[in-house]
Order: sequence, then structure tokens, then C-alpha cells
Amino acid sequence: MKTPTDLPSFSWLPSEIATWVQGELVGNLNGYISGFAALNQAQKFQLSFLDDEKLLGQLDSCQAGLILVSSQFDLSKFRDRAFIRVQNPRESLLLLLKRATEHQQVHQGIEPGALVSESAQVHETAWVQAGAMVREGVVLEAGVQVHAGALIANGVRVGANTIVGSGVQLLAACQIGKNCIIQSNTVIGSDGFGYMLSATGLQKIPHLGSVVIEDQVEIGANCSIDQGMLSPTCIQQGVKIDNQVHIAHNVLVGAHTVIAAQTGVAGSVVIGQACRIGGQVGFVDGIQIADRVEVAAQSGIMNSILEPGAKVWGSPAMPAQQFRKSFVLFRRLPELVKTWTAHEKQP
Repeated sequence: MKTPTDLPSFSWLPSEIATWVQGELVGNLNGYISGFAALNQAQKFQLSFLDDEKLLGQLDSCQAGLILVSSQFDLSKFRDRAFIRVQNPRESLLLLLKRATEHQQVHQGIEPGALVSESAQVHETAWVQAGAMVREGVVLEAGVQVHAGALIANGVRVGANTIVGSGVQLLAACQIGKNCIIQSNTVIGSDGFGYMLSATGLQKIPHLGSVVIEDQVEIGANCSIDQGMLSPTCIQQGVKIDNQVHIAHNVLVGAHTVIAAQTGVAGSVVIGQACRIGGQVGFVDGIQIADRVEVAAQSGIMNSILEPGAKVWGSPAMPAQQFRKSFVLFRRLPELVKTWTAHEKQP
């Protein structure tokens, strides 16, 4: 949601950083830190991190001014560098990233060039950028951000501190929870894909349901979530959806499930809580997926998975252990065919 000019501005002393992450500061210090970067791209004013001992060799050419490292690493060969030893470098980095964004300038109000209906209820702390359109009966709660080019259609409600990205369309009187992030060009509440074959051909089935997005949901760019036919499509609390994901009408995605890019979920599928779904997975309509199921990338889910915590691979999907055994045989197939052909030719 940030352009380069929106990046956080800060200037931290290494000693301050060490205190915040409860780490041990060691090595040759180089002044203030005012940015983050990957290990192989960092400059002297930037902080990076290293949590894999196999990558210690990268420190020979690293220019970072400060590096978060595991307290278990031997750094005796790098006395000319500045480090903060911590238990978990990734968790410490996350803490610092959040801190860097906490104190950014807060924008409020309706910018000139935004089209906001007189009947819309826009909290005084909400921010509507120029070029956004907010239609009749919309409710934008405290701290909501609506970026340029977004369309908030009639009757939509957006919960507090939710970010609506550029070009997003919120349709079908959908309800968006608090502290959500909806990335650019995603469409929520688009018409469901439903037809009935009659004597005169395919008849479109009107969809009158909505979409309910609960709190703390994050939805990537260029996703589409269809409205339900009669009852709402529902994305429960804490779900994280990657870019270019399609979720059809009347789907329910359980709380804290993660769905990777280019996955397609057909109508009326029920996905349990805390599932992990890889990229380019396809679900046929009307099936059920139990809680904590893990689905490998490019799997085809043709049937319900009713065992909680199951791990499935392949298309059509099968239990992971069975897939691995089958794949070993599949890789040997040319050799087996050659052997069988030779056997057939024997008198």
C-alpha cells in the first residue's frame, strides 16, 4: 500500500535498537540506522538480519551498518561489523518493522477530487483520497483509508483502521471488518458465476447475497471474491489471501487460514480454520475441508478432506506420503516401460 514517498522515515541509535529487541550489541558501530535492506543489498545506514548459519559467508561483502543475528552464531571472524545478538532474528526484525511504521504521519479527511455521497457516514479520522468514490449509505469507521480510484458502492460498511487500496471495488453491500488490508484492484462482491440450463439455453441465476469479511483479514492485489446467491460469502477473522486468488459464491474460509497466489475456490466450498493452501490450488464446488489441512501447490482438490491436519499433494490430490511413493514410481516409469518392453520381446 506504500509508494516510495510513503516509506517510513526514522533515525535510530544501535543502542536503542538493542534495547527494543532485548539483544546484545557487539562490534564496530557506525552511527545512526535509518532504513532496512536485505543482507546483499544493505548500505552503511541500513539494518539487515541473518538467521541461517550457512549464509555467514555473505558477511564478507555485506555493507550493512547493523545486523540482527542469532545468539548462537560464531562471529569472531567479523569483528569489524556491528551486530545485535538475539534469540530469533526474524521476530526481532518484525518488531522493528512494526515500530518503524507506527509513527508515520496520519492522514485524515476527504481530499478535493474525492466523490463522497451526502448520505455516506465518514468518520472524521477516515481518509478518502482524491479520485475515490464513496456511494450512498456507505459507513467508513474511524481510521479507514480509501485510496485513489477505489469504489465503495451503496450500503457497504468498512470497519475501523481498514485500508482499501487503489482501484479496489467493494460491491453488493459487503461488510468489511476492522484492521483489514485490501490491496489494489481487488473486487469484493462481484456477481457470482451461476447459470441454469433451460429449454431456451443458459439462464443466469441472480445473486442477491453479499460478502462478509471479518476483522484482521488481508487480501492481496487483483483478487475477486463473489457475492453469495442468497446467503453471504464469508471470510473469517485473520485470514490471509495472496494476490490473484478467486473465491466463488457462498464459500466460507475459516479463521486464520492462509491461501497463496492463483488459487481458485469454486462455489459453496467450506474451508476449515488454520489451513495452509499453496499456490495454484483448485477446489471443485461443494466440498468441505477440515481444520489445519495443508495443501501443496498446484494440487487439485476433487473431494472433501475430513481429517483435521491432513497433508495432501498432487492432482487429483492424495495424502502426501502416498504421493511421494507414487512419484518415485512415476519417475522410474520410462525405465520400467523399457524393461517390460524388453521382457515382451523375449521368446
